[in-house]
Amino acid sequence: MNEQEMIMNEKIRKREKLDTILAYILLVFLIGAILFILYLKFIKREDTTTPVEKPNNNITLNDISNSLNNSTLANRYLNDNVTFSSKVNGTSLVIDYKKDDKIVNLNVNTMGTELEFTMNEDNRLVTEDIYKEVANIICVYYKNTEDACRSTLSKVDENNPINGIRYVTSDNNILVYVNTAKSIDIENIDTYTEVTKTELSKTNYELKLDTETINNIKITNADTLITFTGNVTTTSESKNMSIVVTLYGDNDTKLTEEKYEFNDTNKLEENKEFKVEFTLNDTLNLDSIKAYSISIEK
Repeated sequence: MNEQEMIMNEKIRKREKLDTILAYILLVFLIGAILFILYLKFIKREDTTTPVEKPNNNITLNDISNSLNNSTLANRYLNDNVTFSSKVNGTSLVIDYKKDDKIVNLNVNTMGTELEFTMNEDNRLVTEDIYKEVANIICVYYKNTEDACRSTLSKVDENNPINGIRYVTSDNNILVYVNTAKSIDIENIDTYTEVTKTELSKTNYELKLDTETINNIKITNADTLITFTGNVTTTSESKNMSIVVTLYGDNDTKLTEEKYEFNDTNKLEENKEFKVEFTLNDTLNLDSIKAYSISIEK
């Protein structure tokens, strides 16, 4: 073998060695690629299925509008010859009220999870009725009793806000925001099945007396008056009855009583409000009144 052949053989051996090394490198890369593909396919595979959204169980505008059109308030308005309606327009509630020359048109916008009511001196009484009825609908929707909802709402206003309803003063308006994503915080109420004497400070209860229910009790004081209000419903066929409020002094001594009468002229409709007033004087004053009771006289 001459020198040239030896050089050629050496080159061939080096080339074969290099080819072998390259082959091993390619084999390693190939195995790595296969393992990576298998990892992506079976271990790190992304879930390509459409994610299942959790159901949104919040009350909707349609729920509120439909309930408002069939509410206790709507029935009361109907009995008072009021034209009343609610409908959904995009993300707003459009609520119309008309009685004689009194016209109130509310465009209630959705602000996040809140409904925005605009209240002013011209529409205050109607708007307050409506936003509280909406708040009651929402409260009942979130599994609270209507009695507890109404009892709580009867004490709420801009001076006594509650979690779930907030008030913002803007120029001559009061903006009322009612949360639709949750219920208001309701207060615990007691239920009595017989006439019960209670202190003037206690109103968070309801009376269930035979076929009648009295709730939403509220007591307001003025310089010369103390006023008791509430709502009464009955399952009795006879609607003629009187709500009797009795005041007591020391040692349960009866001081006086007054009545609010339902009759053929002042008819007892569902959830009708009653009002009983006492005139305060030197003899009958807040210091002398220690307790009161509410009863029904038929």
